[in-house]
Amino acid sequence: MSKEVNWQAECLKKGFEYVREPDDHYVIADPSEMVALLRDLLGVDVRTKEGDSYGVAVSELQEQIDGLVNTLHAQHAERDALLAERDAARMRVKELDLLFGRYLLAMKAAVIDADQRGDEEGMRWIYNSLEGPGELPAEEEMDAQAFFDREIKPINDAMAELFAALQGEQP
Repeated sequence: MSKEVNWQAECLKKGFEYVREPDDHYVIADPSEMVALLRDLLGVDVRTKEGDSYGVAVSELQEQIDGLVNTLHAQHAERDALLAERDAARMRVKELDLLFGRYLLAMKAAVIDADQRGDEEGMRWIYNSLEGPGELPAEEEMDAQAFFDREIKPINDAMAELFAALQGEQP
């Protein structure tokens, strides 16, 4: 398992000079001190075949670096997926907000038309708003209150569940 390391901070703590250029980063330090830092941070035995203390076991160090790079790539991919999901959710909320606004506007226009030209003209706004997306009630529905009571129950249940979930998110 790779250990996350803030190399710049660790090098600066040791008094090393950390140089950052557009396409490269490097550390200016005594090799034996750098070897000790690598050993402490990564747990890698950094000795050459001859056993001196300032060579680096490149293959072990490269494995550690590759693991860190792979972890970083995976985290970036996960972040990108979460950002895409967030953006899709935002668009869905915007769509629902616009639809809701559209239906409120149609109901307001219906009230104005009913006041000015009669109830039948006002109801035309409501009828057209429901007919367009195919939301008219079935022709066999005869009791408006019974229809409303039956259809509002799952909506109210879902709203109660939503509000309970939102309450749970609050500190």
